[in-house]
Amino acid sequence: MGLVGIWCMHFIGNRAIILGAGEARIQLVYNAGYTTLSVFLPIIGLTIAFSAAELPTKSAALHWSLLVCTGVFAGLSIVGMHYIGNFGITNYTLQYASRFLAASIIIAIGDCMLVLILLYTLREKWISSWWKRLLCAMLLAGGVCAMHFTASTGCIYTLQEYNGPGAINSRNAQVAVAGALCAAAAVIVVGVLVFTRYRTHVLKTRSQKIMLACAMFDPDGRILVTTEGVMPAREITDKYQHRTFSEEFDTSHPVFQWIFRVTRNWAGVTELIPRMKQHLAAVRNDSESDSRPTSSASSAVYDPETYSDYSIVFRERFCTAAAGLAAALHLPVEQIGVLYDRIVETGTLNPEDKVKRSTLQMDKLEDVESARSVPHFGKGQLMFLTRRLTYEDRDKLFNAGYKFGSVQQIGRNIAETMQIPLPALEVHLENLNRFLETSSSVDKPGTWLNFFGLIPRPNGKGFDVGVKQGNQDQLPDAPLLLEEPEQWQAEFLE
Repeated sequence: MGLVGIWCMHFIGNRAIILGAGEARIQLVYNAGYTTLSVFLPIIGLTIAFSAAELPTKSAALHWSLLVCTGVFAGLSIVGMHYIGNFGITNYTLQYASRFLAASIIIAIGDCMLVLILLYTLREKWISSWWKRLLCAMLLAGGVCAMHFTASTGCIYTLQEYNGPGAINSRNAQVAVAGALCAAAAVIVVGVLVFTRYRTHVLKTRSQKIMLACAMFDPDGRILVTTEGVMPAREITDKYQHRTFSEEFDTSHPVFQWIFRVTRNWAGVTELIPRMKQHLAAVRNDSESDSRPTSSASSAVYDPETYSDYSIVFRERFCTAAAGLAAALHLPVEQIGVLYDRIVETGTLNPEDKVKRSTLQMDKLEDVESARSVPHFGKGQLMFLTRRLTYEDRDKLFNAGYKFGSVQQIGRNIAETMQIPLPALEVHLENLNRFLETSSSVDKPGTWLNFFGLIPRPNGKGFDVGVKQGNQDQLPDAPLLLEEPEQWQAEFLE
């Protein structure tokens, strides 16, 4: 912004000023020293201004004060660059009209203050609204141009000397440099757009795999997202390799139950994660060097130290994916959160559903609420690590480049990358929030009556234990006594 948006605009805009009859000997020529100085002034000034705006604050008054200071400092940086650049004109003495000088300062500061306050106040709501950000950029660019030509209005140029051949050639060199910088900026913008499209495609492709995402809620109930407006996630594997055709990877699977317990006891596996990464690398090398076709029945890998079947490999991939998420969030693994007690099916949004994705049949919502098992052929699965952040944690993640937004602001973007209907995502996020609330209230005072019941599975696949619908790691219970039972009450209950 400082180099291309302000500096290049200044010198290209000044090239539009034609003095006299356009004779080359009397056109504006610039001093190399002041021109170089004018490059760094807006860069340094805007860096300081934006750094002040990014400072974490808990006081609303301090937050608004920093935004105002940011606007003032950014505006003065633009004004300073303009007048220092003009001060480097070697063949003219410039005399400015005081009223236009004051107007240019007001325009620069006012425009910067307006745009930056809009951006920093509403940016969480604009995560998925690129056109609003584009409007802010156009408003800021318009303010820079308005300031430049307002400052040039009423300016009196007094000729000091005629230009020689070298000075005339330097005018073209400055325009060439400014044009090259603008072209480079355009190429970078196009590259970023292409990369963003590619990233969107990758995120949608992930909806066909087994993924691990991080769902963190700040104290205000907003969800942590990346700058792309999606939740941080890591791929675990393409699909779970079932041992039998009838086996499904769901919440009753032994592997899921193992990782569910692990996320509540991260300290027990943290030191093993480096060894897990080494083992996965060895397994990957062995599979790449073996040219024979393999199947799920023959995919067992032997090594000198341990025997590994696919369930162990999957557990290691889960732990390393969680460690990768923790590293990306600059958190220790122990603080990455606990596993949500449900698996979300992704990749269920058909092309014809995109036209009517704002609606969802009631039976599908009931499936989500009841966590009913659905076949996963050709679809992906998503597991969540979730936790409630403190204000301090939120500020650290905010400074690390992450954003927070409500479901209304970021839900559609997340639903598109997960390839699921938006109402289904809203139900899952609501259940995640409720899961955190109920998980924090496991220790209850008094005496409670629990219910332990076995529910037979269809097709004779064993039994499920009856649990709470809102929190599947707790048995149904009801308060019995407000305090611990007395001796005779305990004997009666026995």
